[in-house]
Amino acid sequence: MPGNNGYRLHSRHVVQPIKQLSDFTSKISEGELGDRVSIDSQTEIGRLFDALNSMLDRLQTHENFLADFNQHLEHKVEERTLELKESQTELLRFEKMAMLGQIAASVNHEIRTPLNALYMNVQLVQKAINNCVNDYCGKREIANRIAIIHQEVNRISDMLEEFVRYARLSPPQLEEVDLNKVVKYVADMLGERAEQSRVSLALSLAEQLPTVLADENKLVQALINLCINAIHAMPDGGTLKLSTRDVGDKVEISVADTGVGIPEGDIDKIFLPFFTKKESGLGFGLSIVQRIIEDHDGQITCRSRIGEGTVFDGRLPIDRSRKPGAPDDRIAVDR
Repeated sequence: MPGNNGYRLHSRHVVQPIKQLSDFTSKISEGELGDRVSIDSQTEIGRLFDALNSMLDRLQTHENFLADFNQHLEHKVEERTLELKESQTELLRFEKMAMLGQIAASVNHEIRTPLNALYMNVQLVQKAINNCVNDYCGKREIANRIAIIHQEVNRISDMLEEFVRYARLSPPQLEEVDLNKVVKYVADMLGERAEQSRVSLALSLAEQLPTVLADENKLVQALINLCINAIHAMPDGGTLKLSTRDVGDKVEISVADTGVGIPEGDIDKIFLPFFTKKESGLGFGLSIVQRIIEDHDGQITCRSRIGEGTVFDGRLPIDRSRKPGAPDDRIAVDR
């Protein structure tokens, strides 16, 4: 019997506490830090339980501190995010104001030259009239001066019209649009002009092209601007290729020419207002094209090599609700 008593004591004071310790540590490893275990033992096992309880108290205190700190940090992040958004809004407002100032200064500079020419020629006409002798008023000289005045007035009018088109570009009126039809329409519209400039038109249109939600009139305007620029870039003739393709979640439309190309240093500037290498105009053409594409949540990029030509790629989001199920085969049509 003494042996049985020894076994029971061993089981009670050693085996069961160790099993209890094993279960306790398993809960701790699963992240349960709220439980505590107390045993009536002054042995090493009892002291081990006390040490574990103390460790859990410190861990839980640390965990509570981390939770409070994370909550405080999230609150601070939300505050800073809101401040950042407000700062970005304010920055955009200042950028718009700066742009308006730049526009005003540029328009003032561009218009001042023809206004000075108008003033001088009006003075000369007045002088010629004042020098009339026996009703002879130098009709040829006056006619020449009036022709110059007419030309300068038209130049001012064209500048102001280009400026107004850019400043008052309205938001797009979205509807389902077939880009292939838009491309064909523009090609038909510009066919005679291209022929007169010894430029051949080539179309490469994807069959079963998904529709896009867009403002058809504005897309036509953007394409015409790109095509006219391309024709101007081929003074000795060449090829103007218009193509479309499905590129996943977007539809791409490309305008490629075989013209003189754009210097590498100018590629990043061509979409900026007032940047132009032409003798006339304010340089709003490509800025308007970019605004039209971006107003449709799209992107436009430019690739060019001197002496080889230029390619403009515009991508517009697809109206997936209307996407046909046929494969993306391509057809080529030379004009």
